[in-house]
Amino acid sequence: MGRRIFTLLIVWSASVGGMRWAAAEDSQKIWDAAPHSAFTDLIVWKGKLYCAFRVGNGHVPQKAGDEGRIRILVSNEDGQDWNEWVVLEEPGIDLRDPKMSIHPDGRLMVLFAGSKYEGSRLVGRD
Repeated sequence: MGRRIFTLLIVWSASVGGMRWAAAEDSQKIWDAAPHSAFTDLIVWKGKLYCAFRVGNGHVPQKAGDEGRIRILVSNEDGQDWNEWVVLEEPGIDLRDPKMSIHPDGRLMVLFAGSKYEGSRLVGRD
């Protein structure tokens, strides 16, 4: 089975903001609408926080159609309010472990892995 690398390049140009963050004295839940969420990443881009993570019904799919998706949330400028920005999915492929970085030309880049399962048995990586 061939390997594919899933890449999302956001084509808006970035502007480096003067965002400053202090150590938090408390924590805030920003999302909890799936039975299983994992593999988070967090980055500041264009003056806002972006949080990427895998969502699914469990750590691995148990049946066809149960594959994980990548969800990315974006904060407002002060990091207090969060909204869904994008959900990435590929039918039949379990997406996981998103990592974000800023491309040299200023775009937000998201890399993640894809695995293929038959039931809960791993049969390949795309």
